[in-house]
Amino acid sequence: MSRAFVKEDDQEEAPFIPPRAPLPAGELNYVTPFGKQALLDEKTALEKDKSEVKLIEKEQDRRRNMATINGKLKLLEERINSARILDPKDQPKDEVRFGAKVKFKMNARVQAFQIVGVDEADVKKEK
Repeated sequence: MSRAFVKEDDQEEAPFIPPRAPLPAGELNYVTPFGKQALLDEKTALEKDKSEVKLIEKEQDRRRNMATINGKLKLLEERINSARILDPKDQPKDEVRFGAKVKFKMNARVQAFQIVGVDEADVKKEK
């Protein structure tokens, strides 16, 4: 169909879907059991949001919200499917590896962190 017959109002801008934190090149997507559950909980929340989109009255807003949620779900599914669970309890206690909790001293202050994958990383949670 020619653009001459398309109303300008029908031209919707594609929604911006924020990318997930990138995985390091060539590395596996390791997660702790807690991290895997957090990904599954995020999926459940998005699916709930998707079911509620039907309640939006304005068609354009409904389509935009649905496209955003579907885009986020696609990225999340890729991350869930690539996740490899490593339980910190199964790691050696005398080595610093994935899932290890480490303490270090900086500027006379001791800080503790757990080494986790990109989906779990959160400085506020000491991860």
